[in-house]
Amino acid sequence: LAPDRSHMIEAHAPMPDGYLAITLRNARDIRRLVRAERSRLGYTVGASALLSILLSLFLARTIVRPLQKLAEAANLVRYGQAREVAVPRLPSRSDDIGSLARSVSDMSHALRVRIDAIEAFAADVAHELKNPLASLRSATESLPKAKNEDQRRQLLGIVTDDVGRMDRLITDISELSRIDARIARTRFEQVDLGALVESLIAARSARQQPVVIKVAFARPAKGSAVVLGDSGQLTRVVENLIDNAVSFSPESGTVRIAVSGLGDHV
Repeated sequence: LAPDRSHMIEAHAPMPDGYLAITLRNARDIRRLVRAERSRLGYTVGASALLSILLSLFLARTIVRPLQKLAEAANLVRYGQAREVAVPRLPSRSDDIGSLARSVSDMSHALRVRIDAIEAFAADVAHELKNPLASLRSATESLPKAKNEDQRRQLLGIVTDDVGRMDRLITDISELSRIDARIARTRFEQVDLGALVESLIAARSARQQPVVIKVAFARPAKGSAVVLGDSGQLTRVVENLIDNAVSFSPESGTVRIAVSGLGDHV
């Protein structure tokens, strides 16, 4: 204890010639050092906490908030509001979150297009089915009022034709659904429409003897009319177009085919 009754540390070390080295450290000096270290540690912890808060706010603004907006938009799409939802694309961001936002936006747009196509297809189907149904209903309502066998036979013929029309329509709808599902699973490949049309015309010319209607085709430059698609389905489409054009052309007429690239379309 020092004369003032405070704690102190004393160390002795012998020196040559009988001298003695003494070092003293008062407790006040030790407490002062401890307080200084505690203050330094407090400042460090405070600065680290402030930096963590700022970093959390930065991450919340740049990562969490865009993800929350994307999640809210995805939930709105899931709840059936695909047409009204505007998914943020974040064009200013080139990182993974920006890529995710654009992918979700493109997905929702494709979903909207798909829903519109399904509704248009359903409306077309309903319209096509209403005509034979209306005729069938009129014939069945008139059948009990028929006065002779000829009228009854005529009405039964109308009923048979309408039932056949409906059967063909339903078969066509089923075929379209199967083709649509198959195309959705098809892995597209590059198809040169110029070469495809040229081969179809060559095959048609070899089959058609004698030639009644000419088919003229100006072959585009190689590689100028390339699309991604299913070559088999594209062949059917072009064959149908050529058959329709030939069937509605007069004798000795000419069907002219042109294929050209227009920007992103052919």
